[in-house]
Amino acid sequence: MSVPFKEVPGSAPVPDVDTIMQRVRAGVADKLGRGVYSAADLEEVHRSEHELREGGHAAQATADDIARLHATCDPLGPHAFTSHRAVVGNLVVASKRWLRRLAQPVAAVTLARQAEFNGAVARLLTAASHGVQSLEDCNDAQLRRLDELERRNLELHARCGTLQAEVRSLQARVDRDADG
Repeated sequence: MSVPFKEVPGSAPVPDVDTIMQRVRAGVADKLGRGVYSAADLEEVHRSEHELREGGHAAQATADDIARLHATCDPLGPHAFTSHRAVVGNLVVASKRWLRRLAQPVAAVTLARQAEFNGAVARLLTAASHGVQSLEDCNDAQLRRLDELERRNLELHARCGTLQAEVRSLQARVDRDADG
């Protein structure tokens, strides 16, 4: 069960918390019906849901930061100048563009290493965020295996109770036959 992602224009994909929680609720209802979970376990799920919803905002902020880092990793990249001044705004913007062209050769030498560093950081963070997805997929597989083991444990526990009752019945019969 992989984690569904929402595509947000201008940023990296973020987890779709509502879809994840629908899956969690369906799994919880199934486990409550099979007796795997108790009411205390259900309360723990509600607490976890709240934490996940709160953490979703942090995930969005992280995805936005990574997207912004990719967009601005080159300090010499394109830059749009604007001005809020009504009358002299065009003159201010033209002056900024002229100063940028004048300073760009010196800045290119000075900021070359910074641009390389920023690009490397952006690539590493992107790779790490994809690594988290891989870990979540592995975790989902482990959770499915745990569910299966819990189900099997409950079956074996029930079978053990049945066998124990049979042994007691047979022991009582053997005791009656030995006394009689």
